[in-house]
Amino acid sequence: MNNFDNISIKRKLLIVDDSLINKAILKKILDPEFKILTASNGQEALDILQIERLNIAIILLDINMPVMDGYEFLVEFKKLSISNNIPVIIQTHKDNDEDEVKALSLGANDFVTKPYNAKIILHRIKNLISFRENASIVRILQYDSLTQLLSKDYFYQQALQYLTVHSDRKYKLLVSDIANFKIVNDMFGMDLGNKVLANYASILKTYFPSTPLARIGADVFAVLLPQEVEVNEEIVAKINDSLNSSQIISMNMTLKFGLYMIEDIHVNISQMCDRAVLAIKAIKGIYGKNLIVYDDSFLKNLLKEQMIQESMESALINNEFKVYFQPKYDFNANKISGAEALVRWISKENGFMNPGEFIPLFERNGFISRLDYFVWENTCKVLSKWKKDGRELIPISVNVSRVDFYTSHIVDDLLSLIKTYDIPIEYLHLEITESAYTTNPEHIIHVVKDLKRLGFLVEMDDFGTGYSSLNMLSELPIDYLKLDMKFVQEGLLKRESKTIIQFIITLAKWLNLNVIAEGVETQLQADQLKDMGCDMGQGYLYSKPVPIDQFEKLLIEKPSIEEPAKAIAIDNEVYFSQLDFTLKNKPMMLIVDDGAINCA
Repeated sequence: MNNFDNISIKRKLLIVDDSLINKAILKKILDPEFKILTASNGQEALDILQIERLNIAIILLDINMPVMDGYEFLVEFKKLSISNNIPVIIQTHKDNDEDEVKALSLGANDFVTKPYNAKIILHRIKNLISFRENASIVRILQYDSLTQLLSKDYFYQQALQYLTVHSDRKYKLLVSDIANFKIVNDMFGMDLGNKVLANYASILKTYFPSTPLARIGADVFAVLLPQEVEVNEEIVAKINDSLNSSQIISMNMTLKFGLYMIEDIHVNISQMCDRAVLAIKAIKGIYGKNLIVYDDSFLKNLLKEQMIQESMESALINNEFKVYFQPKYDFNANKISGAEALVRWISKENGFMNPGEFIPLFERNGFISRLDYFVWENTCKVLSKWKKDGRELIPISVNVSRVDFYTSHIVDDLLSLIKTYDIPIEYLHLEITESAYTTNPEHIIHVVKDLKRLGFLVEMDDFGTGYSSLNMLSELPIDYLKLDMKFVQEGLLKRESKTIIQFIITLAKWLNLNVIAEGVETQLQADQLKDMGCDMGQGYLYSKPVPIDQFEKLLIEKPSIEEPAKAIAIDNEVYFSQLDFTLKNKPMMLIVDDGAINCA
């Protein structure tokens, strides 16, 4: 039994013939098996196809007709995208080889002769439909319907075949991912998201035209390349520019690429792709780094990430996450004038977890939104308690991640917390990063303006990390500018960089922005920043992030200024390592020497 016999639904058949007698005979033969549509000439048939294009299973076509004959119909029909899916059988008289040859050359698939033989007609129609439907199923399995690239499984098959046949050549897998593509679908809808994917597939075809190319995930693409084909940051940047220049959506997209160098062809192709994807994860969120080559260290990171993801839910339930405060020190008032709320994870099984490991992962998997809300709420609880206890309130800033900005309820959530805990809105500052702004400036500006209208004060975090744009300072309605820790520490060592820091501080003042410097570790740094007009400092000079009860003690006991650093001489460059002990009233000597024995 063939596929045709397995399906009880009647398929639609289009008879194109100007003879009423022929149509009547064919209807009698075919009506028990098919739903019959009829047309008296080629033009009528084309009109019917415009309406029934997805429903017609096969066409029975006569050659000699008025208005538009069978040959003319075949020419026009081939111009339609559906022509590959609907077979055409022509009707000819016996021994009319010329009609058959010409019709077949124009794209007809088979022929039947007049007078009609009912059994032959039925068998030819059924066989042709079954063949075409089976071919369609095969194509569906082999090709991605949206992008027309190879399907994931067929790509694996084709790639393995390439590697086996060309075993004397070296190959590599290039896998690409559209960063934060979920945001595209959420903001612009699935239809535009699909257009972006289809367009990107076309772009990849132009760069890699004659090699296996596939869509292997929702927004993940793979291509098999000979190792001698050059792939570098410049090339992937051009591909990224091509994607953004298409202007399908009003948002800059970032592509991340992972390369897997194939040394052992016996490794499963899907495993090779997974490893390239693992490499991509290592550079997600890193500005300016868009291409990475896989190495085995990524497997260790994967195991660590799996451990983190498996325990993050229970950690939140079991109160393993703690809110710490790090003070902000007012240079002019010589006192703590605020703090930043930071999250710390003290795991029952693994102890203190490095925020640099779990925060980026949570930003990728979306858990950061729940963790951010946890920090927001606990900070509001502290402010509420201080208010009830009659303490003097100081502003506490909380981080708002890029993911938070794309949730529809961010404004409602923050406002609800302010009302629930009955705290003045100006004491809960919101910190946003430059990277959030660069992803979709218009959206971020819109949300920030909504928050500002409600009374929230906004701090721009990590200014100077590489995303910086002076234009951003004029467009984004912020109140505070926070200079990045690395930018401050390295910038104060060189005259040219000092000039840049001074310029930014002066510009911020001109824009009526308060300036906070992160990463202040020495009194010299603090003095230099104060002389430049910086308002506040945050860093280990004043305190590391501490539990809230310790922070409250810092507010009561005016902290002495510590310099938790010792000098280490390495290749004539001075690095400061953070120490947990206090250097009180002790003279400090700086040794600059490349000899370890001399330093000792």
